[in-house]
Amino acid sequence: MLGGPIPLILTVLVCGWFVHDLPPVPDHASQFHMAQRMLEGAVLYSDVAASEMHPPLLTWLAALLVIVGRALAISGLDLMPVCVALSVATSLCLIWRVGPRSVWVLMVAAMLLLPLSDAYFGQGEHLAVTWALPYLFATADAGTELPRRLRIVVALMAALGLALKPHFALVWVVAELYRARRHGWRSVFRLEGLLIGASFAGYLLIAAGVHPEYFHNLPWLAALYPKYFPTPLTQIVRDARGALLLAAVLLPFALRDSREWVAAARLLGLAGAAMYLAMLLQQKGWGYHWYPIVACSGLSLAICVRRWAHRHAALAIPLVASVTIMLASAQRLRVEHVLQKPPTELGPMLALVQAHAGGRPIAALSRYIQAGFPLAAEAGVEWALPDACLWTLHVLQQMPQAERRRWAWLERASFERVWAALEARRPALLIVERETEAGPDMRRYFETDARYRRLFERAKIIGSTPTYVVYALHQPP
Repeated sequence: MLGGPIPLILTVLVCGWFVHDLPPVPDHASQFHMAQRMLEGAVLYSDVAASEMHPPLLTWLAALLVIVGRALAISGLDLMPVCVALSVATSLCLIWRVGPRSVWVLMVAAMLLLPLSDAYFGQGEHLAVTWALPYLFATADAGTELPRRLRIVVALMAALGLALKPHFALVWVVAELYRARRHGWRSVFRLEGLLIGASFAGYLLIAAGVHPEYFHNLPWLAALYPKYFPTPLTQIVRDARGALLLAAVLLPFALRDSREWVAAARLLGLAGAAMYLAMLLQQKGWGYHWYPIVACSGLSLAICVRRWAHRHAALAIPLVASVTIMLASAQRLRVEHVLQKPPTELGPMLALVQAHAGGRPIAALSRYIQAGFPLAAEAGVEWALPDACLWTLHVLQQMPQAERRRWAWLERASFERVWAALEARRPALLIVERETEAGPDMRRYFETDARYRRLFERAKIIGSTPTYVVYALHQPP
């Protein structure tokens, strides 16, 4: 019994309970802000999120949760962790249904998808790997023909997950090429592969029709985004997590197991390599970019030791279950710790907003999305600016003057958009990023415009943190 499915079921239930009330992280809160504004009639990528790099699918999903939350009289943001936990449970059930069965492998998957997701729980990368895993297991295993409806569900689920991060189309390409290599090139035209490809094409057409503004902005966004906190290639290559991926790619070729398990281990390693390539294309090496690589690699290596784990199932499975539950019990504390660190500093910032905003909107002049999110949501106040942060201006500030002159139009337009929002929304507080080694003082930068200079002359400093200075602008009566 200890080596059977009961410890797995209990582990998923307990972990689901621990994650159901995780605090929102900056990306979640900003997405739900965008969704709320969109539902109120704002034009996405114009009135709101004009400098948003991500395509609209995640915002659509957030809007759906907002609508469901209204019907249930709860916040869509509070509903999100519950829905993500349910989607993890669904993914685990589908893996059990479509691939070779192993309680050990599913237990490791539960650990990777629940507590080890940490603050990345529910972010695009986490959802992508969660929803794509059943497809990867089904693609690797050719032992039995699955029911047509199940194949459609698995394919649509993978299409939805991979479309959250369009670079992850590479995972679909790699998976289909791997299957074609094993089973012949005619398999490229199987239902699942065609359905995922058609879903990507349909998503592109719908997004272009509903949000043409995104595709209008995309050329200049794509030119600037790689310059926003880029990670040097040498640093990415030297990262120790790359060794985990290398092991996941190479060790399955020495694996002595059934054909289905060898194929699953190899495909998971190759999927991790595809995600690694996607990370390199984005020129980023942030933690949540590494997460799906680590998840796929860890699961591949778990398959490599599957036979040992099954020989000692009465010890191995309860041990992993216990570790998973212990990690899950501290997941909220780990997320809260991240939210207290710079540049979020949620505790002191929340105290300042609650004491001085009086329920009025707030705004921030900062390259960090953490300056306003999840601060605005936690304080229960509106966000006054059209963008979640001013990352594009930070990129422009770092450019050589000759190159920067080419982008003078964007700088002027950004100054005008911020000023128009401040005039229209009249925020009570303005959060301004301090000068750091990575960038100049945002106050001095904006004071190059006389309107902002006069604004700061009238403003009053009411508090500060290591990253920000907070000004009172329009005190409530």
